[in-house]
Amino acid sequence: MNSIDPYVVEVIDHGQNLDIHRDNVDVVVYFQRGTKYIATFFTIDNLRKLFDKNRATGECRSGKYLWAANMIIVESLNKETITEAISDLLDTEEFEKAFDGPYPIE
Repeated sequence: MNSIDPYVVEVIDHGQNLDIHRDNVDVVVYFQRGTKYIATFFTIDNLRKLFDKNRATGECRSGKYLWAANMIIVESLNKETITEAISDLLDTEEFEKAFDGPYPIE
C-alpha cells in the first residue's frame, strides 16, 4: 500500500465540541479499492486529561497506565496534521501497522 492509492479521510468527532489540542477522534480511511481502515488520533494534552480522569475514577489502576488499540498521537487534531500523518504512514509503509483493517466498505 502506498500514498498513490486513492483514499478519502473521515474524521469522526462523535458530535462533541472538538478541542483540537485536548481531545481525540476516530479516523476512517476509505480506499477506492473498497476497503477501509480505522484508528484513533490522540493529542498529548488529551492523554494527560485521560490519565487525570482515570486517577479520579480508578480506571487503569487509578491512572497508572493508558492504552488504546490503533492509537496515533499527534500535536493537533486539525485536518492538515491528520492527513499529513496518514500520508507519511503510507509513504513509510507503516500504515497497516498503525491502523486496524482492512474492512470491506459496506
